[in-house]
This record gives sequence, structure tokens and C-alpha cells, in this order.
Amino acid sequence: MTVTTINHTSRAHAVLSASAADRWMHCPPSARLAEQYPQTSSSYAEEGTRAHEIAEQCLRAFKDGQPEPIYEGDDQRIRGELDVYINGIIETYNAELAIHPDTTLILESKVDFSQYVPDGFGTADVIIMAGSRMYVIDLKFGQGVEVNAPGNPQLRLYGLGAYHLYEDLYDITHIMLEIRQPRKDHYSCDFMTVEDLIQWGNEVVKPTAATAYEGKGEFVCGDWCRFCPVKNCKHRATVNQKLMEEHPDPAALNKKELGTILQQLGQVKSWMDTLTSYATDQILSGEQIPGWKLVEGRSVRKYIDEDKVAEKLKSEGYAEATIYEKVLLGITKMEKAIGKKLFADLLGDLVVKPAGAPTLAPESDKRKPYNQQQQILEEMEIEEE
Repeated sequence: MTVTTINHTSRAHAVLSASAADRWMHCPPSARLAEQYPQTSSSYAEEGTRAHEIAEQCLRAFKDGQPEPIYEGDDQRIRGELDVYINGIIETYNAELAIHPDTTLILESKVDFSQYVPDGFGTADVIIMAGSRMYVIDLKFGQGVEVNAPGNPQLRLYGLGAYHLYEDLYDITHIMLEIRQPRKDHYSCDFMTVEDLIQWGNEVVKPTAATAYEGKGEFVCGDWCRFCPVKNCKHRATVNQKLMEEHPDPAALNKKELGTILQQLGQVKSWMDTLTSYATDQILSGEQIPGWKLVEGRSVRKYIDEDKVAEKLKSEGYAEATIYEKVLLGITKMEKAIGKKLFADLLGDLVVKPAGAPTLAPESDKRKPYNQQQQILEEMEIEEE
């Protein structure tokens, strides 16, 4: 079957794009500075684009009452990883449809929030209109960084644009802003009244966006720097160099000072990694950096063709027990091989998950605090079993 979809690759990018809102709202002058640097892509970004295309195709087929396209190769893998996302959208739509017969599913809608952000526009993956409630749902296909909805400026800007696009057609009072990240099995939502969202747009976004559009304001370093095209700006260098130069003896710090410095370590490490990557790319492109060169890193021997190696040894009379290792499948692969339900029924009492080693994390981390005494008790229970 033929399914019409939007060309996701050709999506335009505004100076103050919603996807970069977390950066330019914290660091307004970065928006204009970033214009001087070329837009780059990666295999991860291309995979994410393809995932959005496949998700749209499948949801549009559902909406039109048509069978899904048949996917092959890597597309088949992506379709499988999108299963929880696609099914989740359908379940939400059907649940609202049972209550509100006029519920509407809208896919890949271009939204305009230029009354808050100069030339501001974007594309909402999914909008569901259900009674007085509007859902604005954003698909995140990445599996590295967990993305949350509460306070998320990109999602809120989409919400503003979607509201103003449909406010004359629907009596919208509340907006459900959702992030769905299927490969991390992560769902996050932010439920807002229309009044609160508009107030945020007028009082927080509008003045900041005006400053950023003019290239004014103060440079500010933070987590948003890792997504900035200008990763090596002078302000970031100055801030991180100062942190390194002023580092005191840890034993001389009080606990409050230690906590503050620990919060800054992530920024320093991120900056150092960025410098290393940038310097490597520069030398590879033919540039010279005084005092530095590239050398060949550690390499590990590997077989050119494992099947030919086995055939060669077998022809020389070596038994399979000599040239092969018999290894039990790992838990994830075993679950996939026999199915999660059967795995739980047959092997559930033979699987344990010991606590991980203690790791420093900020208080905002969702994981519960490490309890050393509880860890000892759990390890004793495992040994007794």
C-alpha cells in the first residue's frame, strides 16, 4: 500500500527552534552565535528521523483503516522498537474515543508559536483532541538521555502552537504534554491549564526570545552546552578553566563546598571531552595543534572470517570442543529466545538482580538512596538461596 507522509528530513529549522529552546532560553546569545556554524547530522539523528517516518506511516494507516506497510531490514527492527509507542497512541485515542465520540487524531501538524518566539514554528508528532482536553505528544527515539515532560520548553512551545492552531475549532481548557521514549520504556507527562501555559509563554518565553533573537543577553554554561553547535565558545572555556584553576584540596572543604564542586565536575568533564573530540577532528582534517599529534590507539587481534577459521581447524582434525566454547545465553537473549512469559514461568526463581555498586548522583536523581545495610542483608539472602 502507499502511505503519504511528511518528509521529516526536510523539516526547516528556525533561528530560535523549539528543539533548542532549553539552550537559547538559558543562554540567549548562543542562538545567533550558532548560526555561524554548519548544521551537522549523525547516524543517530538519521535513525531518529526514520523512526518518526515509520511511526507516522503506521499511525496514519490506523487512522485511515488501512493495513500497515511491510518493513524489511533495519526498518523492521525500528518498527519493532516503536511498538510500545504506536500501541500507546492508539490506546490513548481509543480510550478518549469511548468517552468523547468526536475525538480526533492529528498527525505531523505544523504549529506556529511566533507570537511568543520570532519566526517560531515546529512540527507536533501527534495531537489528540478529546473534549476540552488536547494531547500534544512528542516521540523521542533516543536511548541515551532520558527526556522528561515537566517544564520541557520544546514541548510547551509545541503546546502553545497547537492550542492557537485549533482554539477556534475546539473549546480547549487543559493540555496534556507528553514525552514517549519507547527504547527507554519511558513515559513522562505535564498536565497544564491553557491559562498557565499562555502565562508561561508571555512572561517567560517572550522576553527571553526577543533578547535571543537580537543576539543579546549573557552567556551561561550548563547541561545545554552539549547540544550547542558552538561547544568550544570562549565563555565556556573561561568558566571551566577557572573551575580547574581554583580547585582546592578536597580534605579542606566543608560538606557544602564539596557538594557544590561535585555539581560542577560534570560540566568540566563534558567540556574536556568536547575539546578532545574537536582537536582530534582538526588534526584529521590536516590542521596542526602545537604540542599535539594523533597516534594509533590500542588494537585487538580479530579473525577475518570465523567460519573459515573453524573449517580450517576441523580439516586439521581438531574437535569442536577444542575450538568452540559452550556458553549459556544471557538473560536478555534468553528472554527473547523463549519469550518473556515463559522465561518468567520457568526461570523466574533462578534469576536475581543484585544491587549495583554505589554511585554518586545529584539529589534530583529519581533512584532511591543507596542503603549499605540493606545491601548487606540482600547479599546474605542471595548466598543462602
